[in-house]
Amino acid sequence: MSNSTSSSSSNQVTFAPEEIVIYASSFLAVLSAASNIVVCSSATLKDQTYTYLLVISVSDLIYPSSILLSSFVGKYCGSSPLLCGSSTQYFYMFWVIAFPIYFTSSLAIFDIMLECFITVQRLFVITNKRMLRNVKPQHSVPVIALLATVYYLPVIGLYK
Repeated sequence: MSNSTSSSSSNQVTFAPEEIVIYASSFLAVLSAASNIVVCSSATLKDQTYTYLLVISVSDLIYPSSILLSSFVGKYCGSSPLLCGSSTQYFYMFWVIAFPIYFTSSLAIFDIMLECFITVQRLFVITNKRMLRNVKPQHSVPVIALLATVYYLPVIGLYK
């Protein structure tokens, strides 16, 4: 009987205090980004800036969600081979490289580039210059996303 309790307790996943803080703050970030999405997607907000802020809010929602997901996958892959299958090592390495390192960093660079673009666009509006004034978010966001993805691509080669 003691063997069954010791084997069941060895499959339990425990959380360190710093992990609890990270999970709690990531959960609060998800709630905050979700509320920003609701506000920025309001039909009364027609300005292009709100469209850019909506895109940033979606990116801000994906960032902590992916951190939570990668943390849980990393935690459970080490404790439950049934969850990850027979190729646990490759699956875990994919999550370690793709999400916490490449994907989230690309999202952060995307946010920075998009905020710089918005700042320059607003600066041109204030200084009455026509340059970048009428660039639509449907055109600029995919270009900025592609630039952020390509910019951070060499990092994958560092973690072989």
